[in-house]
Amino acid sequence: MQAIASAASAIIGNFSIQNLSNMAWSFAVIDFLDAHLMNAISASSIPRIGDFNGQGLANTAWAFSRLWLADTPLFDAISAKSSATMSDFQPQNLTNIAWAWATLEVVDMPLMHALASASITNIDSFGVQNLSNTFWAFARLRVTHIPLMHSIAAAARTHMNALDPQSLANMAWACARCCLNDRPFLHSVSPQALKTIPQFADQNLTNMAWALASLGIADSRPLMDAIAAASMQNISSFDSQHIGNPVWAFATLL
Repeated sequence: MQAIASAASAIIGNFSIQNLSNMAWSFAVIDFLDAHLMNAISASSIPRIGDFNGQGLANTAWAFSRLWLADTPLFDAISAKSSATMSDFQPQNLTNIAWAWATLEVVDMPLMHALASASITNIDSFGVQNLSNTFWAFARLRVTHIPLMHSIAAAARTHMNALDPQSLANMAWACARCCLNDRPFLHSVSPQALKTIPQFADQNLTNMAWALASLGIADSRPLMDAIAAASMQNISSFDSQHIGNPVWAFATLL
């Protein structure tokens, strides 16, 4: 990959818009960071950002975030172009933009409000991963856009059987982080979580317990009992946070 990165860097000026986006995306997918190549992609993309479509913008932002590269000039350019053209974005483009900014913990309020508006308009086309990742992104940034969050919660209820453990835990965590006590959504989460609790990873167990306790869901005892049993089975792999948060959660709900 190093040889490919060096060769690509040398001819980056000949790359099309799609080539630039695809190259960044490909290196991010295989988790191979070549700083010289990524800097070259950024430098070549910024003056041409007006020619990028939604997928190109989203994939480029996702790639740089996936590689933990907070390239401010590039992200500012992507933000400006995205905000002006977001009505044409597909759900995955919207989700990837939100995920990119949240992963790097960059709060861009005009962009987030544009994302929220476009997401609400397209919410019926969102798949379960789009719903979960968008909710997680806004919560991670502590951008509490209530209309968007209620729209996501309502849409998620119609796809509840398709939500995997990570999505269930992340969405419950997002509700709690944003103090969104959406009872219809949270009540529908419990039976699905009970069915899938054996597949919960340590972080999923911790996030779910923390969310239920933070929101004061007093009627969550069956789910909390299941979390306790699953946690006991996994206790040897728990770190300090995985141990501390559930203990706090159980004490809070006593």
